[in-house]
Amino acid sequence: MAISINFLDQQNSIINYIEDHYKEYIPEQYPEPNEYTSEFLDPDKFKKSFTVFFDFGEYTFNWKTNESELQEIEFTVYLMVRNDSSAKLREKILQYTTAFYQMFDESGQSFDDITAYGRIASINFYQWPEGNYNMKVSEINLILRSEI
Repeated sequence: MAISINFLDQQNSIINYIEDHYKEYIPEQYPEPNEYTSEFLDPDKFKKSFTVFFDFGEYTFNWKTNESELQEIEFTVYLMVRNDSSAKLREKILQYTTAFYQMFDESGQSFDDITAYGRIASINFYQWPEGNYNMKVSEINLILRSEI
């Protein structure tokens, strides 16, 4: 039996899950993301109030049996907010990050079984990216595992 994986389908499934479900966890008083993208986090290009960036990093594989492998994906989600006061942006980035955390946790930490299991490995908050007081960024690093 051959082991096979379609990276495009797998990544698109994760992205589609987030686009479909993340908004359900965002508090009512906060707007949904203006845009989701797999492009590089470029504040000069992306100027809308709330952008979500997806970055699929390293894939590693470990043999389990002759017919399966354990796949591990490093996946980073960046949340970028701008176009508001520094205090309001801080509030927004913390609320949006909390919403993402809740969405992932309530998905069984698997995006409803798109992956076998995962965890949020770390979250970093950037209060003044590129020295800009009118922008805040949250970096959410996930490790996702699947048997393929």
